[in-house]
Amino acid sequence: MGSRVIINRVELKSFMNYRLLPIILLYNIIFVILYFDFITLNFYSLIEDISIHSVLYVLLKYLLFMVAWIVGIFIHEFIHGFTFALFGKYGFKSVRFGIEKGTFLFYTSFLEPLPKFGFIVGGIMPSIILGVIPAILALIFGDFVLALFGSIFLYGAGGDFLMVEKALKIKGSYLFGGENDESEEDFLGFDVTEREVSHS
Repeated sequence: MGSRVIINRVELKSFMNYRLLPIILLYNIIFVILYFDFITLNFYSLIEDISIHSVLYVLLKYLLFMVAWIVGIFIHEFIHGFTFALFGKYGFKSVRFGIEKGTFLFYTSFLEPLPKFGFIVGGIMPSIILGVIPAILALIFGDFVLALFGSIFLYGAGGDFLMVEKALKIKGSYLFGGENDESEEDFLGFDVTEREVSHS
């Protein structure tokens, strides 16, 4: 039978990463500069040709955005779980989804510890799919709603970036994450453990 030796507990005080704000703000400034004429033209066209149909169109567009945002929260966690499962020995059997009691935030936990590469890839994958890619597409096609969507999900991945940053600073062939007897429900962070030690 095997056991794991915890060598470090990396704890986060919060999942909020305020260092992302200047980057996201800069991105949105660049977007507005690139598409300023297009944005103002659309705005004035909407004002000049205002009608019940145009108002309903705008409301519907932003209603769909809100639905996509809510669905995106679940997709964000599913991407975590799916990516972690690719690197785990037991796949999706080790994935658990839940809601943090204090903040009501959705979270994904993986019962088995992962190699550093798998832990990092699983940590940043939602921000790439839901944040970086929509943000790039928004710059290409000039879609403000897509830019807003990408910005929100990049900022929403702030805690993921903090975890990845801390994992990158740890040197050595260790395992990351996973649950154990010392795990706490309200613990924000991850364990760093030795490779499995077998006992006779």
